[in-house]
Amino acid sequence: MSSLRGRIMDLIKLSSLLVSAGLSACASTGTSNSSVVKTGLPTSENFRVERSPSPEYDYLVTIKNGKDLGIDANNQLARDRMALLALKNQCEAPQIVKEFVVNAGSNVFGSAERTYQLHIKC
Repeated sequence: MSSLRGRIMDLIKLSSLLVSAGLSACASTGTSNSSVVKTGLPTSENFRVERSPSPEYDYLVTIKNGKDLGIDANNQLARDRMALLALKNQCEAPQIVKEFVVNAGSNVFGSAERTYQLHIKC
């Protein structure tokens, strides 16, 4: 019986170590993203500007329809304005060349959760 208890305790310790290692790895990769561009606007989980991974466009602006943006992200004019404003110091004449909408279901209040990805060319 004590042998079984010892094995269970060893498994619990091992599980804790694996979870800690996984969380540390996630935290370190989240903060070292060198493709994120600093703009005059605050970066959050709902708004981010990154250098493009593709030669077809220069920047990728990601906007989630969260509450901390100060705009209605579901309004295309507001999204476009925010994306272009964020890149005013990086591009002389930024243009939105493509937009993708990723639907992610709905939140606890029943509102649709969406992520908008805007491809910007200078």
